[in-house]
Amino acid sequence: FPVNAYGISKAFAERTVIQANGYAPHGTEYCCVRYGNVHGSRGSVVELWREALRHGEPLRVTDRAMTRFFLTIEDAVRVAWSAAHIAPRGGILVPYLPAYVLEDLCGAMRRVYGQGAVALETIGARIGEKYHEDLMTPEEGGRLAIYTQEGRTPLYYCIMPVAPTWDIPPIKMWPVWSGSQYGIWAKGHLSQPYNSGTWPWRYNSAALEERITDESLD
Repeated sequence: FPVNAYGISKAFAERTVIQANGYAPHGTEYCCVRYGNVHGSRGSVVELWREALRHGEPLRVTDRAMTRFFLTIEDAVRVAWSAAHIAPRGGILVPYLPAYVLEDLCGAMRRVYGQGAVALETIGARIGEKYHEDLMTPEEGGRLAIYTQEGRTPLYYCIMPVAPTWDIPPIKMWPVWSGSQYGIWAKGHLSQPYNSGTWPWRYNSAALEERITDESLD
């Protein structure tokens, strides 16, 4: 699943935090969140592209066919907040996200910044860089709880721990939001990989342009 030192270090951190529950089975509850690249975060390629577009320079792209999941900074904060409120002890909260192709993101950003004529410069993938983003292994997809609101599409997946050394209450006893934010957990599984290259919920260039425009107005 991880293919480079950065990915392995994140996986190790997840397991360390989750296992901390075994040392405080009736005290502090530990859980994790998992998501991929955050759109527009400091040091991200989007930040570099914005600067290039402001100067009318070509956009340097590793590979136009690469795919990623779309998650804004606001989305990432919401996931962390949700984990503190609804995630069970030992769970890994994974948001339900749309995927996109890098070439579509480039096109959307060129239009948003009024630089439709700017060229794309393909520079090739770097060592250890994935063409597609994975947010869950097939094994993890078989031990999930799924959080939905009022019967709509999932908001979150929760990867349950393997053979935990602490008590986990039944799903029906997990915390839920109330009022207009009401949601509920249910047992479930993913019948397909949570991989940005094959994920069915996808943003095309127009959808990306709309999200980027909305984000820039906030």
